[in-house]
Amino acid sequence: MDKNTIEIGNINDSINESSELSSGVEKTVQDLCHVDSNIITNSDKESNEQETETKDKILKFSKSEDPNEISDNKSADSDNSIEESEVIQQTRLKLDKNLKFYQSLIKSEPSGDYIEKILNWSDDSLEFHHGYIQWLFPNRDPGMNMNSQPLQQEELEIMKKDEEIKKKLMKAFQRMLKFYGMKIKNEDFSIERNKNYIERYTNLKRNTHNFLRITRILKCLAEFELFEYQYEWIEFLIEEIFVTKELRKLENSMKNFFIPTIQDDEKKKNFLKKILEQNAK
Repeated sequence: MDKNTIEIGNINDSINESSELSSGVEKTVQDLCHVDSNIITNSDKESNEQETETKDKILKFSKSEDPNEISDNKSADSDNSIEESEVIQQTRLKLDKNLKFYQSLIKSEPSGDYIEKILNWSDDSLEFHHGYIQWLFPNRDPGMNMNSQPLQQEELEIMKKDEEIKKKLMKAFQRMLKFYGMKIKNEDFSIERNKNYIERYTNLKRNTHNFLRITRILKCLAEFELFEYQYEWIEFLIEEIFVTKELRKLENSMKNFFIPTIQDDEKKKNFLKKILEQNAK
């Protein structure tokens, strides 16, 4: 056998080995491709579930879990809330006649004056002018004066914190007590007769619209949380109505209007009990 024949034989052997190796690789690939279909199916299922879960997480994160976006949204919501609150407050504070009156920025209406001037009016002026009382003693109830305005909560909060306004309110209370023949004792909250009480009591009993004015003043004292003055005045009026009987004409007003201005139910019961005790004597 010559050299060429040997080389050709070697080549053929290599080809056969390659063919066998190729067939073996192909078989191995086929075997791998036909592994238990259940395993592949389960793997696909798990893969799909993981993919779905991942998508859900991404979607959730993109909607609500981006810290920067949350911060921006909260900031925007906060800004909007502040703006809305300011608009509401400004709108409500357009109803600020009581506040402006006590700040001496406007006059009472109709045909009224600034608060400082009203506090210096004569008794006759206070008696015959009917447009000032709603301004001096505002409360939340609409009054008979259509030019006045019911007290707004926003006004009340500002007025209660203003020391000058509280001083003016106390001066107004003292002026009306004097008009009714009464005064505050120097040492405490209690009320007593003034030296001109006979004349002023006569006027009070003759002009019964003053009964309504007293109700308004008592309500105003409660609005501004001046409860001690409210209680002491009611205490004094009970004495004058049921004990001395100087003001017994106010009996119905006491039961039906003065006592109901008290916000504390226990206090209210105690005063009603006191009235019953006095009537039983």
